[in-house]
Amino acid sequence: MEQKKIYKGIGICFIIPIMILVMSTYGLSCISKAETTVKSIKMKDGSKWKYQILDDETAEIIFVYSPEEDVVIPKTVNGYRVTKIAENGFQNREDIVSVIIPEGITDIGKNAFWNCDYLESVELPTTLKKIDKYAFAYCESLENVKIPSNVNTIDEYAFGYCDNLETVAISWGVETIGKGAFADCDALKDVDIPYTVKEIGENAFHSCHSLTNVRISSNIEEIKAHTFAYCTSLKSIKIPSSVKRIDRAAFLSCTDLNRVYIYRKNINICGESKQYMYRWWDGEEYMERRVCNSSFYNCPNLTIYASTGSAAVTYAKEQKITLKITTKLDDISTFNIQLSKDAYAYNGRDKRPTVTIKSNRGILKKTNYTIQYKNNVNIGRATVIIKGKGRYTGTVKKTFIIRPATPKVTAKNVNGGIKVSWNRISGAKGYYVYRRTNGKWKRIATIKSAKKLYYYDKKAKSGTTYHYTVRAYRGTVKSSYKESGKIKCK
Repeated sequence: MEQKKIYKGIGICFIIPIMILVMSTYGLSCISKAETTVKSIKMKDGSKWKYQILDDETAEIIFVYSPEEDVVIPKTVNGYRVTKIAENGFQNREDIVSVIIPEGITDIGKNAFWNCDYLESVELPTTLKKIDKYAFAYCESLENVKIPSNVNTIDEYAFGYCDNLETVAISWGVETIGKGAFADCDALKDVDIPYTVKEIGENAFHSCHSLTNVRISSNIEEIKAHTFAYCTSLKSIKIPSSVKRIDRAAFLSCTDLNRVYIYRKNINICGESKQYMYRWWDGEEYMERRVCNSSFYNCPNLTIYASTGSAAVTYAKEQKITLKITTKLDDISTFNIQLSKDAYAYNGRDKRPTVTIKSNRGILKKTNYTIQYKNNVNIGRATVIIKGKGRYTGTVKKTFIIRPATPKVTAKNVNGGIKVSWNRISGAKGYYVYRRTNGKWKRIATIKSAKKLYYYDKKAKSGTTYHYTVRAYRGTVKSSYKESGKIKCK
């Protein structure tokens, strides 16, 4: 027994130093990679930042100072890619007017730009995936925002109380609009909710007093409590047949609302008539008002359009709301409408992309709508007008581009540089010539004549390898491009 203890003691004596050695060699290096210490850095443009290294060897950044009121967030700090704007990273700053968030950033943290009173514009990258709670809340000067398609959720009150936010473009791909996401955005006028959105949270557009137009997609199954309450300028809305429930006070005190089209027969509409004191925060103080839970309470000018025998008809009669019977089944503007192609090369013939309309019931038959094509021959933007017919209503306009054909490009060494040549493109007004070595393309010439089909690059340096390409243009529409292949300047 004593001998076992001796061996055990000897083993421990050997093991402990080995463990220390391993930790010092590997463990501490792991800790350094997951460094949580906040560090400071000054960039070449004079801006100052704090950052910390995340577990995935990327950086989370905090704003400190910029000599300019137009701030560009760096892509890297000390060799680490910046992927996140930290919680409270720009909170309460009054010295910034615009922010460009570069490609590579995926997360904007909670309260990141909270109460940046003078922030007028923000450019969000296509790599962005998460906009956390209250990220831009109380940015009272913010005027417009485009939500990229990789963002899954616009979180709670992410843009709440942005008084001057007038336009919001929600890209195809967003799935959830969180609770209060755009609450009290007083200047917001128009919202188009794409088909990919499956859920809209409570109070999402509460007290958007200038909101006049909302398109709800046919992927939504519930309009939750107070979603559009106190949208006092909203005049009409179409509730697609996918919506199974309109919750309590969803359209409370929408006093200008005069037309609501409800297409689902067995829809559940909250009709509670018992009054209670409703209390809410309007951005400056708590407000109180006596209301009831009925979905359309205090909408004095409202007429409900619904089909015979539907739950909406029963609701309208019980609530003493003006009712009109409609035979329409649904509005195609709430459906997922796709064109088979969004771009063509010009060849002098008309272009007619196939139209596919998908509702919550499946693919719509072509007998239920008409299609009209406009400006679909020449270079430019063409329009497809789709109109519901029979038991379907609504009109939708979709666009596609007709581009100049793609030039075929060659390059060869000549005295004094490199000659770039290409074929003539029908319908083009001119050509843009581009060059690169290993980096990005750089435009080096604009040819304003459609007849001139060459360019001499006299700035090409002997011994350097180049790539060239040419894009034909007409107005603002440019062709696609194919490069010439590499050529070494002699």
